[in-house]
Amino acid sequence: MTIYIHEFSTGIQAEKTADGGWVSLGFTGEYINKTIDPIPRPVQEAISNRDFAVAEGASSDKPAYIGREVAGYGSEWSVIAVVTRGRDDRGRSASVYRYFLSEGLGNLGKILGWLNAQKQAGQNIIFDPFDRQILEQPHEYSESEPDLSLRPELESLLESPPPIIIPSDSPCAPLIVNKMAHAIANGQLIAWGYNVEALEEPRGFKVIQPASTRAEDLLKKAIASKPNTPAPVSGERAIISAIKSLVMRDRVKPEQVETIENALGNPQIDDSYWESIFKGRGADKALKQGIYSADMVRILTLRAMVIPETLPEYLAWIGKEGKQQESKQVSDTFQAEIKKSFSQVSGQGTNLISRVYQGVVSIIPRLIKQPQLLDSIVWLLSSDKGLWGYFYSRQIKSEIDNDLSLMRYYGRGKQGVNFKLTGHKEWQKIFNEIEVYWRSRSGSQPQYQPLAELFSQLGNYQLSALFYHVCSGVVPKEVFYKLKRRGFHIQVYGIRAKREIGSLESLYLKTVEIGGQIVPVYLVAILMAVMLGLGFAGGRVTADKLENKSNTENISQSQNSPNPEVEEQPKSTADRESNNSLGNSEPQASTQTTQTQVNDQQEINNSLLKDFNSNKRDKAMNEFDSKTKIALINILRDSSNQNSGSSELSNPLNKDEIVKSLIEILSKDTNITLNIPKYEDNELIFQEEDKEDWVKAIYIYQNSKNNLKQYADGIINKNGKTVQQLKQDLEKKFN
Repeated sequence: MTIYIHEFSTGIQAEKTADGGWVSLGFTGEYINKTIDPIPRPVQEAISNRDFAVAEGASSDKPAYIGREVAGYGSEWSVIAVVTRGRDDRGRSASVYRYFLSEGLGNLGKILGWLNAQKQAGQNIIFDPFDRQILEQPHEYSESEPDLSLRPELESLLESPPPIIIPSDSPCAPLIVNKMAHAIANGQLIAWGYNVEALEEPRGFKVIQPASTRAEDLLKKAIASKPNTPAPVSGERAIISAIKSLVMRDRVKPEQVETIENALGNPQIDDSYWESIFKGRGADKALKQGIYSADMVRILTLRAMVIPETLPEYLAWIGKEGKQQESKQVSDTFQAEIKKSFSQVSGQGTNLISRVYQGVVSIIPRLIKQPQLLDSIVWLLSSDKGLWGYFYSRQIKSEIDNDLSLMRYYGRGKQGVNFKLTGHKEWQKIFNEIEVYWRSRSGSQPQYQPLAELFSQLGNYQLSALFYHVCSGVVPKEVFYKLKRRGFHIQVYGIRAKREIGSLESLYLKTVEIGGQIVPVYLVAILMAVMLGLGFAGGRVTADKLENKSNTENISQSQNSPNPEVEEQPKSTADRESNNSLGNSEPQASTQTTQTQVNDQQEINNSLLKDFNSNKRDKAMNEFDSKTKIALINILRDSSNQNSGSSELSNPLNKDEIVKSLIEILSKDTNITLNIPKYEDNELIFQEEDKEDWVKAIYIYQNSKNNLKQYADGIINKNGKTVQQLKQDLEKKFN
């Protein structure tokens, strides 16, 4: 495989000498003898970071080789610097560099092979200001890299931790040093030095071959002097400079953000290394001593972006009493500036964005264990300017909504459900704990109270209602009414949740048994007031009349019902609440049933729904719009058209009354609350979360009719028997 080898050299003004050599008249500040322009940014940054530099004055007439792989800003390069000693016109010496580079990693051995071939051909490979090169005409090399074997004494050195110092008296060659560095790289970028007198930062290399015994001693002392300090990485100076500039000024420059973005893509820089950099800028002191200066707010905000695990610590710090409002404004402005710079950063800030995303995904579940962070998290996720708030509102909120919408299918055991957040263990734990609510009514899990409060304050009332149901079993009125629902129940993500009941409402709902009849407490209170007002005897007569009237109505209704066992089952408390959800201002009390009968009917319904397996239910859901909804529309149209001779109702009503009556018929003797669909332009509009309740109610209704049991499937066909039965029941109800 052919590789292309570019080159460039230290920029100097040179003058030839009488002996055929040259002297420097001064540095130009720009590279010379280039075959590539501009110099690739990761290469330029590594040079600026002095990753190829030998200590000043440590070069010799015999060239030193520095080999490195560099990466960043969307490109990767293999680079070898050949370092020699140059002199100026006053006799002073300085190190000069000739760089050879090839695009891609893993090409250091091939560059060395080409350099060896040039030496054998008598060509110059060291710095020469008069060795002119032609721009965009790189050298080509197609030979394979030599297959070398290591001597036993060198092989044994590989067991030592890097940087490995090869003894100066052990014969070696650049290709051997490169092979050793490859052997211990472990997926990291290669860095080695050959025939060096001294290096500015030897801990940043994998393998080093000293030029002399003295050089060997100096290198070992330099390494031993900082035993616990992390090894420097390529671009460290640029990173520190960018952070310093970012936090010291109000305005953010895109090139500073791009330096951070590039460093986040460097596999050599882990979170512990980032932590050491931020600590060096005073982050730990600000946390411990409560320092809220503008530069400390910015440094800790940037730290929380780059290291998501520090976000809870940052929120606890910024939420403390004192200048937190002013600090939050500084942080918001800083986040807005960084967000604005993404359009000018290569890759649109992908690495930094992924860290911010990870922070939002993890901080919401963290609230369960640290509820004291609630106010700070509300600020973080609701800020219009902030980065965390931006990605919460634009992406993560919809991902949470998506996953909870799919839980009804996951709870039934459906495979291949397309969740968004289950790759994060914190969310997987939440889903595992609340999954049971989609299968049956369950107990309360109060630890989810902070999530319910969080989503309420963020204005996500559907999410809030769900977690209130999970944590306490009831939805607060203020959340319930924000969802524009009436009555006592609501469907949230396929779960039937109830709102909290006030003290006055609970009085209306309570019942007592008097003379074998179930009577609401508020009627008893009225009766007692009447008895006290009329005297006991007059009140007794009034009570007897009320009781006799109730018994007469019961007998009359029973005689008018064609099938009392099915059609006129007494109403349960759930039915009274269902009626209220249709718009009644007060819950209606039943006077025709006992709790035993209600429980028996509910047990029958539960048994029916168990037989309504997932395949049948999914089929009914899939055909709801194409069959059931069309059949319901036809019932409304036929029943409300007073001029149509095909109407089976002798006294047609308006569509709203018919819809309410259909709901009463279908939800009779069940604990299923059917929400009213909208009727616009001859079209019924159902909420997705309501359709499953309609399917269940239709299935139970079909099983309650002897002539429909064999066809029970939760589907209403346009001209089917269920349509005819519903029209008959409507006829009975209104005539």
